Amino acid sequence: MISSFPQNNHSVSEHVEKAMKVSIKKEKIIYRLQSELQAAQRMGREVKEKLHILRGATLAITEAQLFDSAESQEALKPLDLTHQKDCVVQEQKCKMKPKSCLFAEEAEEFSCLAFHLPDNVGTAEVTQYRDGSVVNQANTLCQSKLEDVLHLVEDKSNKVLALFSNFEEAQETMEEAETMLSSLLKANEELKLEKDNCRQAVELLLVEKTSLINDLQELETSNSFTALRYDKLHEQVNECVAEMTNLATIIKESFHQIQRITTVELFAFCSEVINFGQDLRKWVYESRSYLINMGALLEEQGNYHTEQIHRTNSSTYAGVSQQVESCSRQLGGTNGEFYQGTSMVLDGKKKPSVHVVPIGSSAELEDSNVEKTFDMDYASLRREFDRKSDVAEGLSFDLKLLQESTSQVKDMKDKADEISDALVSVQRELEKKNSAMESMLKQKKALEKELAENGAALLILRSELEHSESLSSELFKENNDLKVMLEEETMMISQTKTLLEDKSKIIEGLEHQILLLNSSDEGRLMSHIKEINDNLKVISIDKGNLEEEILKLTDKLEMAVALAEENEAASIEARQAAEISKVYAEEKVEEVRILERSVEELESTITVLEEEVCNLKEEVKSYQIYKQSEAEQAQEMFIVESTSKCDAKEQLCPGRCQLEKRLKAEIIAHQDARRKIECLTVEASCKDEEIRQYKEHIAELVLHSEAQSLLFQEKYQEMEHMISKQKFGLHESNSDSGHTKIEKPSGRTRGSGSPFRCISSIVQQMNSEKDQEISVARQRIEELEGLVSNKQKEICLLTSRLAAVDSMTHDIIRELLGVKLDMTNYANMLDQEELQKLLIASQQQIEQSKSKDVELYMLKEQFGHLIQERDSLLDDMDQRKADLLESQLLVEQLEQREQMLEAQNELLQMEKDNLQQRVMEMDEKIEMLAVSSQAIAEPTLQMGENHRSAGSSEFSRRLAQSDMLLSHARHEHSRIHAAKPSRTHHRGRHQ
Repeated sequence: MISSFPQNNHSVSEHVEKAMKVSIKKEKIIYRLQSELQAAQRMGREVKEKLHILRGATLAITEAQLFDSAESQEALKPLDLTHQKDCVVQEQKCKMKPKSCLFAEEAEEFSCLAFHLPDNVGTAEVTQYRDGSVVNQANTLCQSKLEDVLHLVEDKSNKVLALFSNFEEAQETMEEAETMLSSLLKANEELKLEKDNCRQAVELLLVEKTSLINDLQELETSNSFTALRYDKLHEQVNECVAEMTNLATIIKESFHQIQRITTVELFAFCSEVINFGQDLRKWVYESRSYLINMGALLEEQGNYHTEQIHRTNSSTYAGVSQQVESCSRQLGGTNGEFYQGTSMVLDGKKKPSVHVVPIGSSAELEDSNVEKTFDMDYASLRREFDRKSDVAEGLSFDLKLLQESTSQVKDMKDKADEISDALVSVQRELEKKNSAMESMLKQKKALEKELAENGAALLILRSELEHSESLSSELFKENNDLKVMLEEETMMISQTKTLLEDKSKIIEGLEHQILLLNSSDEGRLMSHIKEINDNLKVISIDKGNLEEEILKLTDKLEMAVALAEENEAASIEARQAAEISKVYAEEKVEEVRILERSVEELESTITVLEEEVCNLKEEVKSYQIYKQSEAEQAQEMFIVESTSKCDAKEQLCPGRCQLEKRLKAEIIAHQDARRKIECLTVEASCKDEEIRQYKEHIAELVLHSEAQSLLFQEKYQEMEHMISKQKFGLHESNSDSGHTKIEKPSGRTRGSGSPFRCISSIVQQMNSEKDQEISVARQRIEELEGLVSNKQKEICLLTSRLAAVDSMTHDIIRELLGVKLDMTNYANMLDQEELQKLLIASQQQIEQSKSKDVELYMLKEQFGHLIQERDSLLDDMDQRKADLLESQLLVEQLEQREQMLEAQNELLQMEKDNLQQRVMEMDEKIEMLAVSSQAIAEPTLQMGENHRSAGSSEFSRRLAQSDMLLSHARHEHSRIHAAKPSRTHHRGRHQ
């Protein structure tokens, strides 16, 4: 599109140059004619001066004649005639029309007068002859004087005739000069009109140039916007990668901490459980030994009672049996079978005692038999007790295995459910990711299209410089506004600091008063202090809420101002773009008209060349006919010579010489004609080739004009599309910026502790955030300045290249127009040297075109390198996106593992609760056993008191150990639960 403008501009400039040359030539002709007019005016002045001189001479002559001969009045007649002639000459000078006729009449009158003069003189002589010799002498003198006067008059008349002839010639030259002046004035008016047209064309070209510069600047601004968007995306990708790496490191650290904590806790808990099991086993074995001792004591008591059976009454046996039954009831539960056996033994002892009382010796035998049966029953009961204890241990072990298996099954079910949920969530996430990938691919295609459009529009990116400069000025203005806002905020911060210092002083005074009053009334002052602290907390909370509201309102104001400015800028840009597109369309229409005119001119020149070629062909044909006629004449001459040789050889010798000379001359003329014919054929072939080339050039120009019109339509549509896109992008950026500005205050965290520390931390945080925002704005400004400088450099390079290309195209167009202007001169070129020069010039043009093609190829290669760089950048973006996806997958896996660990922790907590319940149940059982053992030990001997005290001390020690372990486990559990929200808070801050 740009390459077509220089051609049209150059064609117009060539027309302008041609018109200027014609105007200069006409001005030269006008100057020459003016010089001739001045020369003619000088000649007229000289003629006037000579006429005045003649008049003075005639007056002097008349005065001399009057002084010499006052008597001869007739001699004054020629003087009167000369005076009359002078008057006629003056009239002729005034009228300037019938000069020749008047001059002829005056000459005739003068001749008549001249002829009449001698007769008068003769009569005078005849009349005066009678008077005497004096009169004769006077007449002779008068005659001599008259002759002299006549000679003088004839000379003057000849001079007057010459002057009149010169004056007529001057008049003719004046008329010719007037005609030339009129024609030159007409030509000057035409040239003025052409100059006006050329000025209009130049103005149109300047308007086109300004519109093109504006288009280039707009495209450069769009390119800078795209570059800024690409840089923003690149920065966002880098920030996302950095955040993902930080999250990965944090998750790894938390995972390692969880692993370490969970493994340590599990090992400690397992060790505690193992120790508790070992303690339980020891306690069971000790309880067994204690029960064995109790059984031995009961046997001894039974033997003792058997010895006292004969001495005691049945009442004592009944009391003992009641005591045994009460003991058996108290023992109950786990050792019920043993006590049943002991009751059976006692019953067995009672029965023989009942039967033994009335009988004598047979009772002793029965007692021995009863003792044997008692021993047998005791042994069998002991075996059954051992067997049942083993069975109970096996059942407890089986129960443990079943519990473990059920817990494992539950774990497996939970894991399966979690895995299924995770699979469903993963499938959903995969669908989301697939949709996101499709959207990303669509965005990628759209970005590729945008990049292609931007690559095609790189040639029209100069207009963005002004926009970038305006943006930089706006940014500077915004920076100044921000500085003013910062100064105001610093003033506000200083005021808040002073207020805080005053409040801190007041609070210190209050604290001092509180310390003074603490010695007197502590209770009353404590209540006042609590109220003051509550009021301070409420005030600090209200202050924080008010500050947050103020920040939100300021953000909203900034957003509103930015949206208003952006909307105004977008509307202005849209109007400018519409006006530019209209001007551009009008300019393109004018360019198409100019191209059509140039094509018509080329067609006219081609028709002229074709006519010249036809004329040359006709001349060649006529020359061939003439040559044939001369050849026929030569043959006839040879026949005449052969017939006339026999008749008269002597007479034909000079004729033969003449014929030979004529033949030689005709042969030479024939050779010259042949040479001319060859030259004309060569020239005709050259003209045909030139005509063919010009036809091809016209076809190329027509195609180029059509392509330019199509390109213009496409570019116009692309410009409209880009304007609509820029409007939509500006609205999206406004919404995004507003969203980010709204979400900014939510990211602020508040400190903990006393309200004064909260206020100081909030102030520090506000200051740090303001400093960060200022630093980010400065960095952004520096980056924008660097981008502007880089874009200016690139635009300078592009302008230099475009200038080089324009100069090349100008040179080509000048050469073509030079060829077109010199076509009339080519018809007169017939020599081979000139043709060789033309061939050399055409070869030079071909070489120049080849060099220009090489330069264009180099530019195309550079454009291809730029496209390759763009593709490499796109590949890097794709790789970074893939890395982001991989990091997201890793984060999701880590989150899943964290969820699994949390589930395992919950299961362990459930198991821990179950174990705690079991421990509580065992504690209750131990307490029951201790109570039962104390109830049994009261009626028994004091032999097992030491053993029981030792067992109770060991049991209390073990209980203390178990309590310590439980407290340790609870402390660890609370620490883990406290660490989880801190981790989540930390994670939320990072996110």
